[in-house]
Amino acid sequence: MIIAALSIVLATGALPAQIPTAWSCDDAAFGDGICDCGCNAADVDCASANFIACVVDHCADGQAPWEHQNDQCMASSCGDGWRADNEACDDQNRLASGGCSADCSTITEGYTCGVGAAGCTADPIDAGEGEGEGEGEGEGEGEGEGEGEDSGSDDTGCSAGLPTPSLAPLAALLLLARRRRHAVRG
Repeated sequence: MIIAALSIVLATGALPAQIPTAWSCDDAAFGDGICDCGCNAADVDCASANFIACVVDHCADGQAPWEHQNDQCMASSCGDGWRADNEACDDQNRLASGGCSADCSTITEGYTCGVGAAGCTADPIDAGEGEGEGEGEGEGEGEGEGEGEDSGSDDTGCSAGLPTPSLAPLAALLLLARRRRHAVRG
């Protein structure tokens, strides 16, 4: 042990961090460059006390690092933001949205869910490559052919199930207001 500590001092020029007395994990996990959570004492390798910093979870089955003090463990449940071993996903809520089902058993199509506190993110949209030729006169007219694929989704992962709202009613209101203004002046 003394030889190992001496070799660390010689290699890095610094003394190794003192292991806290409350540390309940393997001594080798403390100060090893990896954020270990659930060890009853803060690991010097964790950038913050929030569980999003955790790389290794040392909590017992059915528990997860505590959200605001990652050295402690809490009972894990669907929607707590920590993907437990018995969950397919956990997007920090109990709603069937955000990439995960309400019971954390199914990942929503078009999403990828990570481990630990990584949550779920919408998959990138592949709009495909398109080529085409067209000709026509005026706005909105023209013909063309092309290859490509429209995924029907925007970059939030939401399907475009409703038609895009038209600006025609707004334009008609503006035109009507303009005519009324001219009629009052004239």
